[in-house]
Amino acid sequence: MLNLGLIGFGRFGQFAARYLRTRVHLFVWDLRDQRKKAASLGVTWGTLEETASCQVVLLAVPISEMPAALTRVVPYLRPGALLMDVCAVKMAPVEWMLAAAPENVEVMGTHPLFGPRSARAGIDGFKVALCPARTTRTGLVQEFLTTLGLHVIVTTPEEHDRQMALAQALTHFVARGLFEAGVADQEMKTPSYEHLLKVVENLTKDSPEMFEDLEAYNPFAEETRIRLLDALHRIDGHLSGKEEG
Repeated sequence: MLNLGLIGFGRFGQFAARYLRTRVHLFVWDLRDQRKKAASLGVTWGTLEETASCQVVLLAVPISEMPAALTRVVPYLRPGALLMDVCAVKMAPVEWMLAAAPENVEVMGTHPLFGPRSARAGIDGFKVALCPARTTRTGLVQEFLTTLGLHVIVTTPEEHDRQMALAQALTHFVARGLFEAGVADQEMKTPSYEHLLKVVENLTKDSPEMFEDLEAYNPFAEETRIRLLDALHRIDGHLSGKEEG
């Protein structure tokens, strides 16, 4: 059975472990001592060296913590290993992995387009993006993920980030704005408003650090925010009769 080392055993790492533990020999490690949680999930709590020297190493850490994680992990990577991440942006993490890992280590970026909350009823049918960078194993990884019931999209880091600037960075931005504006449940509401409330509720439960990382590390996020703000300004100007002539 394949040995897979999972670096980062927070909320997403624990979520992923539930689906990986029956298909691979899973070693997990985190800066925090999570061995009791690992035992409760039936996975092996390894040392950093044991976990980072597996055949496949998966980094499940926040984007801003990737450089530090790579510094810890790279000395233990073995020749022929496959190094992957699950960050919600891809251009920067893939560049970091390529620069940090030896040439004899393969590199692939991944992004599950779901999380513990959205996939609480199961992951079947959800999408995951693969960004092959320096690897011969794209087909094998794609096949493995398909057996989990996932729909795999093979793309480039740039195209991923360009689309996620809209699908994720902008939606989180809008949700935060609505939350800060005081959008909340009320007695009288339309079905559309109920959908809007669900979006605000789901997206504002993520940590502020995750939100800030999405906006800061996606190189296309700022321009999408500017386009939206410009459009809202024009619409408001039209409605208030203050259109610029």
